[in-house]
Amino acid sequence: MTIEPPNPRLTIGGGLVILLLAVGLHLVAASLHWSDTQSDPDAYVGLARNIAAGHGYCTPGSTQPTAYRPPIYPILLAAGLLTVGWWDGGLIVVLNIGCHLLTICTVGWFLSRRSTSSGTPLIGMFLLAFDPLAIRYTVLPMTELCFTALSTISTLGLIDLWERSRSTEKSPGLWWWGVVGVLCGLTALCRPSIWPFWGVIGVFLIVRAVSSRCTRETCVAAVLWCGLLGLTVLPWVIRNQWVMGSPLLTTTHGGYTLWLANNPTFYDEVARQPWGTVWSHDSLATWQNDSLRRMDAEIGTDAGEVAQDRWFKVQARQAIAHDPAGFVWAVCYRVRSFWSLSPRGPERVQGWLSTAVSAWYFTLFAAATYGGWQQRRRGAAVTLLLLSIVVLQGVHCFYWTDTRMRLPIHPWLAIFAAWGIAGLLRQRSRS
Repeated sequence: MTIEPPNPRLTIGGGLVILLLAVGLHLVAASLHWSDTQSDPDAYVGLARNIAAGHGYCTPGSTQPTAYRPPIYPILLAAGLLTVGWWDGGLIVVLNIGCHLLTICTVGWFLSRRSTSSGTPLIGMFLLAFDPLAIRYTVLPMTELCFTALSTISTLGLIDLWERSRSTEKSPGLWWWGVVGVLCGLTALCRPSIWPFWGVIGVFLIVRAVSSRCTRETCVAAVLWCGLLGLTVLPWVIRNQWVMGSPLLTTTHGGYTLWLANNPTFYDEVARQPWGTVWSHDSLATWQNDSLRRMDAEIGTDAGEVAQDRWFKVQARQAIAHDPAGFVWAVCYRVRSFWSLSPRGPERVQGWLSTAVSAWYFTLFAAATYGGWQQRRRGAAVTLLLLSIVVLQGVHCFYWTDTRMRLPIHPWLAIFAAWGIAGLLRQRSRS
């Protein structure tokens, strides 16, 4: 059955108002935390400056090639540096706001195609525009908002293509599968944690393509998606083989984050402690220094990033095998951190603001749960969005996790919540 679109004028007009409100909130956050634009916690600004200066993708302050961080975000920063300059940190703010606006618009588009009223897409856009985590990361040169935008566009685009290929609606054209494949590749080059989800989707498409019910168009679509995704990430793999000596599909950062999340010190001082305990700065610094000394002693001070990454992974696996109970405690800690109502650690807020943030996310989670249950028979849309949440949570059962890692699934929560709230409003209007 074809769903009639909502009133386009109301949707566009209301959407523009919400986008303006989102920009205003981001600018307020930027003015309050402007000093954070000068920070570089993940070295993305340093990488971008090296690229813009013609030194290549090298460790900041050197000409040593690196694959420690994924390349898309620093490339975007470098493009901004070359075209408009730094703006005393304003480039970070503009790029992050632009990414969040793209996320909001994509969710509005997705909901408008599946709703019979203008209220549903506007509710979803509103929930994202006022997202406390997204607003807080306006000023930080980190991948949160960029990755969220790319994963939202690519995942919702993939779902839309899948649904249209199985309906009587006019086919969008096979070349769109290639476009979405490129977007999925760019998403993986922004943050590798999406790879398990793309792997599941790839297996699903391949199995469907080789089934007896497969049409020629379905087979070509699966090949286009997989092929263009692979071609998009291929230059990164070839570059890493050429300069790093290993055909890395991801980064050399994974081993450290696995060891950071699975080591005896973390198990004993944080995971096994009462909820709310955070890893103290002094203890973390001591653990990092001890780890580096051990690594230098075992593999040498001249070991490259690839060897260091392998060493960290070996240490993490040994820690898990030696203390499985500690690992279980750590998994529970990471699940709680992932779903925490209010951020802890450096991004934590206090007082009435912490209460407000917690209330906001509690309401969002409740509405999303109701909306997901209400729409459980909607088919591919609900199934794939839930699968994305489960896979990302699965990844963060093993690797270092805090609340910001949840930001990429907030668009899915907003979609579920919009369905739920709209359904409640319809029931109330009928009573």
